[in-house]
Amino acid sequence: MLLEERQEFCADVRVILMKCDRNESIIILGDFNGWVVVQRDGYEKVFGKFEDERSNDNGARLFLLCQEFNLCVTNVMFDHRRIHSYTWRRGGDKNMIDFIIVDDRLRSKVVDTRVYRGVNVGTHHYLMVCYIKALCQR
Repeated sequence: MLLEERQEFCADVRVILMKCDRNESIIILGDFNGWVVVQRDGYEKVFGKFEDERSNDNGARLFLLCQEFNLCVTNVMFDHRRIHSYTWRRGGDKNMIDFIIVDDRLRSKVVDTRVYRGVNVGTHHYLMVCYIKALCQR
């Protein structure tokens, strides 16, 4: 994907987020092809306390988007072994490039986010599951 396409994608996501009603919960799922290094200086709200050690341009864009809209990347909220954190693998390469992102209100309801490697989904990506406590209204 070209730089212009990546910038346009982020701009489109930003427009959609701006149109969301403040009372709506936001959940974003996707392959952002971004590596994110967590900075500890006040950014725990975006990433939690666990991290991947690499970063790239897509990861920086994702970080800024999350910061702007008070979103949280659930993948790094929980301390899992690396094999339950990598979302993509091809050959010897393994990366966390797929993310589940929630708004600040849902953050406290996220129970766990992890990768299940044994599930065959027909791609180089692993199945990623996020468990969210739901309060049912009667």
